[in-house]
Amino acid sequence: MSNALEKIIASKRLPVLFIGSGLSKRYLENYPTWEQLLDILREQIGISKPAFAAKQHVFKSKDPNITSGKLNQKMASFLQSKLLSKIENEEIDVDKLFTKEENNRCINDGVDYFKMLVAKATLTYEVIDEKNDELQKLQSISQKISMVFTTNYDLFLQREIFKEFKVYERQNKYYFRTNNGYGEIYKIHGCATDPNGIIFCENDYENFNNSLKLVSSKLINALIDFPIIFLGYSLEDENIKKIMTDFVNSFDNDILQEIKKYIILVIYEKGQKDLIEGEKQFADEGTGKAITLTTIKTDNFIEIYNYIDKLQPSATAYELRKYKTMLAEIISKEAKGEKKIFAQEIDAAKADEIALYIGNRQTVESIEKSVNIYKNEDIIKKALLNEPLDYNSFAEIWYDAKCIKSTEYTPVFLIKNRLTIPYANCGKQFKSNYKGRKQCFKTQLKIEDNICLDMVKLEEKFNVLKKIKPKSSNKYTAICIDCVNALYKDTITVEQCNDILNRLMTEFPDILSCSPFKRAACYMWYKQFEN
Repeated sequence: MSNALEKIIASKRLPVLFIGSGLSKRYLENYPTWEQLLDILREQIGISKPAFAAKQHVFKSKDPNITSGKLNQKMASFLQSKLLSKIENEEIDVDKLFTKEENNRCINDGVDYFKMLVAKATLTYEVIDEKNDELQKLQSISQKISMVFTTNYDLFLQREIFKEFKVYERQNKYYFRTNNGYGEIYKIHGCATDPNGIIFCENDYENFNNSLKLVSSKLINALIDFPIIFLGYSLEDENIKKIMTDFVNSFDNDILQEIKKYIILVIYEKGQKDLIEGEKQFADEGTGKAITLTTIKTDNFIEIYNYIDKLQPSATAYELRKYKTMLAEIISKEAKGEKKIFAQEIDAAKADEIALYIGNRQTVESIEKSVNIYKNEDIIKKALLNEPLDYNSFAEIWYDAKCIKSTEYTPVFLIKNRLTIPYANCGKQFKSNYKGRKQCFKTQLKIEDNICLDMVKLEEKFNVLKKIKPKSSNKYTAICIDCVNALYKDTITVEQCNDILNRLMTEFPDILSCSPFKRAACYMWYKQFEN
């Protein structure tokens, strides 16, 4: 059990993940450390191991207290200089290092040859098979994460885990543009898809450190609303130290004491199945200010994900990002003097369409009476589920607003039966659809005489259909036609037909877009109310 994670669950706030290279190394085959990546680049550029080691000794002799991070930055700059010099002096065949397209980008678009080489080394990857279950769990909780900060260049997170998140590849992109704080990945050291933006060499880090407050300000803003969990970093990671040092100087001590409850640093400890809680202090020697964070040492990352999965947000990070985008548009319109009610579907939503309604109280309270937002599939579903509908409004305005044709299968017979207004008050398209569908079922309905089905046989067909993989729309069509035949011959009742259609809709939600299904539902209501 983890008390720190239980506090995050109790807060009911979607956490921010700060992800380091340790997580990619956990899930990807042969994922290189910084030192290993430098060695790969060294070999590609044609620098011998002795020459590389000698250069390291030179830097260490000049600064005996040099950190491993600073040494790696200097070695990256050394390799960069060597590669550019070899290319300039035609001592290396660029066609062996780069594709034609990559070479053209360097020549025509100003992409740094060395950064391109770094990007190439991190673009491709293979997932470790043994970690699939754990990885799937991480994927399943992605919509319970508000934001992701990462120092990784690779595309693993955006391609395998947070597939619906918006990716910001450079500091200026995520700091100076309007963003929402939900469903977003901030790649603070750059991305392999944008080589020149990669933070890798010494001068890159100098520029990055000068603008580090941009990253810290993002973290500070995030902590106002979200807990933060660090994954894939060590206790001595220089990136974490720099960010946390700047972080502690942004708050008074009493505020730091409150904030620290919602910051957790997960540390990998090989073979450890339990979640071992401890503490780690980050302090600024100059100001003396410090913060003590909770650490969790474990190799049981799936248990960490299980805790996060306990969160029950009212909306996913993806949906919240869409809501905030819509609200920003409303505010923009207001600023321009365009005062209006705004109703918009969340674009690219995966499941049911969702709409946001903004307006004065009277308008919002009456919005339920607005039927124009519904599609035909929506009202068929509501009618089959016997959900309440404003039948009068559908008959008066919906059919006209949607330009419903006389040949479309709709709940027209059900709606007509439930009207409390005179039929004469109904819209033109409603009347046209009613007449068209009635004529169709009365004189043009084609029935296969040699087929005779009862509920038992329909049940058998339904059970067979459930087992078929992949699901076939042809099978949907067949069972829907069978329902119409059976209704026509009175071998099943309207109630039995309604039951089988509801079960089909539950088992196969996409059947609502199937014309034979809509036809079966429409004919069922014709049989119930008109025949």
